Amino acid sequence: MGEASTNLIAWANFCTAIGTFIGIAKLWVKLEADNARQDRQITRMLNELRINTECNKAALETHIAHGANGTCHDALRRLNDFLNAAAHSDE
Repeated sequence: MGEASTNLIAWANFCTAIGTFIGIAKLWVKLEADNARQDRQITRMLNELRINTECNKAALETHIAHGANGTCHDALRRLNDFLNAAAHSDE
């Protein structure tokens, strides 16, 4: 084994290290893109849930205003309790 084979091994090690670094960098970029996509989806779903909750509250209030009794009052109370607790939580 001469100097040429040692240089060849050194170059092979260098190329392997560069390839590994590029692979890790590509993986990092892909993970960041996936996280951004998931963050957008979560934001969209939370907005949809907020709108759904507002609609449910409006529907319950309308039913109560038109004379509905029983479970409508209980559901509206529970919804208001939940919204108040959520507004004051740390999450």
